[in-house]
Amino acid sequence: MSDAGGSERESLLAWHMSAGMGILLLTIARIATRVRGPRPLPTGARWEQRAASVTHTAFYFALIVIPLLGWLIVSASSGPSNHVFGFVPLPALPGVVGRSAFGAFAENTHRLLAYGLCVVVALHTAAAVKHHLADPSSGLIRILPGARRLWGWRMVSLAAVLTLMFTFASGFADAWLPNSLRLAHAPEASRNASIDPRRAHVFATVQPIFMDKCNNCHGSRSSKGGLRLNTFAALTQGGEGGKVIVPGKADESELIRRIMLSPSHKDAMPPAGKPPLTPAEGQLLLWWVGSGADDSTTILAANPPALIQSVLTELGVSSESPALAKKVARPDPRVLDALRNTFRVQFLYSGNGLMQAEARFDQKGLQPLSLEPLAAIADQLVLLDLSGARISGRQIGDLSKLHNLQRLNLARTATDDVSLKALGDLSFLEVLNLYETKVTDASFATIARLPSLATVYLAHTQVTAAGVEKFRQAQSSISVVWAVPDEPATAGGGPPTPAPKR
Repeated sequence: MSDAGGSERESLLAWHMSAGMGILLLTIARIATRVRGPRPLPTGARWEQRAASVTHTAFYFALIVIPLLGWLIVSASSGPSNHVFGFVPLPALPGVVGRSAFGAFAENTHRLLAYGLCVVVALHTAAAVKHHLADPSSGLIRILPGARRLWGWRMVSLAAVLTLMFTFASGFADAWLPNSLRLAHAPEASRNASIDPRRAHVFATVQPIFMDKCNNCHGSRSSKGGLRLNTFAALTQGGEGGKVIVPGKADESELIRRIMLSPSHKDAMPPAGKPPLTPAEGQLLLWWVGSGADDSTTILAANPPALIQSVLTELGVSSESPALAKKVARPDPRVLDALRNTFRVQFLYSGNGLMQAEARFDQKGLQPLSLEPLAAIADQLVLLDLSGARISGRQIGDLSKLHNLQRLNLARTATDDVSLKALGDLSFLEVLNLYETKVTDASFATIARLPSLATVYLAHTQVTAAGVEKFRQAQSSISVVWAVPDEPATAGGGPPTPAPKR
């Protein structure tokens, strides 16, 4: 549990607590049956009988007190309600809720007694093996029904093979056990792989650090010093010593001071023996606090400096568009040769297959342009300029097959409300140029469906001022570049696409 973090640790804690409460109930039942029934008499020398009696007493003491201490730890936490095995509610013990100092004392005692129980188990096991070797009929064979059949070599071999496979075989345990109970070789995915910098807040990249490295002492079930770091509200509230972050002032924030200390320092966070923060994680926290420490600024709006951008990349967050971050193979050179008859095509980066295409000037407005050849590079094409090209509405609808498009220029084409509807399937499209097309206010519904759209150019179209204003209020995340019809086109906030040069 100490090495786990986030939801994995929460799940392990839930299983740990449930197992502990089950042990407590079973121990009480065992004591009840022992009091009512005859006790087995220990055999051997007098010192062995006394050792057996002390061992049994220590067992019962530990199996009662250790779970009770665990119950006290859970009760001292002011976190969410707890349920044994997910459905039996576990009430908090009265008088200890919120008393973090008492919870810390109970946790230390709980740990020490658990180590002591391990010693008792080792002694008890050694004594049981000794008696079994001396007289199998009075040892393990006597207390286990059907043991003579189970001790056959087939059963022993099967148990050994299963133990080895579940413990060491890569991928075997993962296929059969739930995530919280996997023993070894569990697959690890980037914790931030799904974060989109255009939508996600900076805090979304910071929170996993707290969950992975701080949740052991300052999570939903533990709050040393009255401090929790599992939510933004708890983080800003601070602990018994006051606030731990000062927004915009990293050098005055107690949290930053502690994570920058030497791991051997008594005030260092995380403490010695716990997984330390990596340099990248420390730099990210330092930048987040220094830049305001809020939970509303997106990664894109924060405009991270080069160092932080490299840190985000290391943590699995790309500052690029998801379309531009793709790694695709280059198309067949013969396909590119055929495309060059009607398009100017070129690669965006060396070593990658991402491409941009533009209708050739001698193909714009002179004769119908065939878009079918573009289907051969649908995986590679991210930027497409069709401005001024002679294409029909049906052809514009076929552009939805170019699923990786990030920028699309349809200025001065026959695009209208009907042909634009098919573009709703372009999930990566961020920039759409509809300058001097036939779209009206009816197209705003289609534009709003594009999940990644950030900018749309609508100057010199048939949209109205009222329609633009209504759309801007409803879709604040999409920038509309538009000009009032009786003013120059640049009044809308950006230059129109220049006329093709002959």
